[in-house]
Amino acid sequence: MNITILVKELLDFRKNINRKGRLLSIGDIHGNFTALIKLLSQVNFNPFFDKLIIHGDFIDRGENSRKVVKFLKRLSMFKSVQVLKGNHEQLAINFLDRKDLDGSDFLDYGGDKTAQSYGQQVRTFDQAMKLLNHQEFVQDVNWFKTLPTKLETEKYIFVHAGLRPCVDKEEQQEEDMLWIKDDFIEADYDFGKKVVAGHNPQDEVVFRKNSILIDTGSSLAGGQLSCVDLTNQKIYVA
Repeated sequence: MNITILVKELLDFRKNINRKGRLLSIGDIHGNFTALIKLLSQVNFNPFFDKLIIHGDFIDRGENSRKVVKFLKRLSMFKSVQVLKGNHEQLAINFLDRKDLDGSDFLDYGGDKTAQSYGQQVRTFDQAMKLLNHQEFVQDVNWFKTLPTKLETEKYIFVHAGLRPCVDKEEQQEEDMLWIKDDFIEADYDFGKKVVAGHNPQDEVVFRKNSILIDTGSSLAGGQLSCVDLTNQKIYVA
């Protein structure tokens, strides 16, 4: 499948009647390329009017991480599209930079599926090391390094996993923004703005006083990929 042609077909502005402009947020994709394309078609995304945030963890576990990455790299050429880094992208970075010496962390969290999508069967240490010589994989992981961990608008803070309660938003640690779980989702702390986060799978999108949880388990059995239209408080699933 030619990703460039797909992007052009998906974003055919002559057919796209959406001109209102919305703030859209998509949860953890995890290599689910089919759901991503269905969701964007359903939302009728128009990059000239809408703003789209992708919340990280777009690789691993699913079958088509390579396609997802290739598509997001094309899509993010529009300034209206912002892609955040998630903990799974950070695991790939650690693997490439040899901070994860044998690749076990990357592979144990679903990186084996990512490797397969790049045409690499990874069952041994030696096979994992070959992935470090795969030019496209290396280029893509270097792109992950350029992605922000946090974005902010007038009303919202966008982050992959969440924020640490009782810590100023400017003092948040990257590890928390990529990995935090219960300390964030169970907190009633006022962060000053509503925090939109993925990472922690829910049965459906959850609207809380201080946060919106948008990971609905696209890589899990029975899970879905969700998009929240924050302008109109509307939810789309695929």
